[in-house]
Amino acid sequence: MKISITNDLIERLKGINKKGQFPTISVAKSGCAGTKLVLKILETDKESEKLKVEGIDIAVSRDVFHLTDDISITGNGELSNEFVVINNKAKKTCRCGQSFKV
Repeated sequence: MKISITNDLIERLKGINKKGQFPTISVAKSGCAGTKLVLKILETDKESEKLKVEGIDIAVSRDVFHLTDDISITGNGELSNEFVVINNKAKKTCRCGQSFKV
C-alpha cells in the first residue's frame, strides 16, 4: 500500500496524533464519478485498520482499504482543517476532480 503525504501536512498530522486523534480515511458517495475519499480527524475506532505513514498513525475504514493503494493526501491551506485525498489509480474522475472510479 502506498500512501503519500505532502511535507507541509506531515507535522500538522503528527500534532493531531499527539492529541490522541487520528486522521481517518473513509469513502463518501459523491460527484458524477460516484466515489470520493475523505479524510477526517476522529478518535480511533474498531472499524478501521491502523497504518503508520511518515511517522503518523492513520486509520483507514475497512470498507475502503482496497481503494487506498497509491493515494496522495494534501492540505487545503495552512490554517484549514480540510484535506484533499487523491486516488492516483483512478480510471475516471469528474471534471472538478472530487470523485473517481477505479
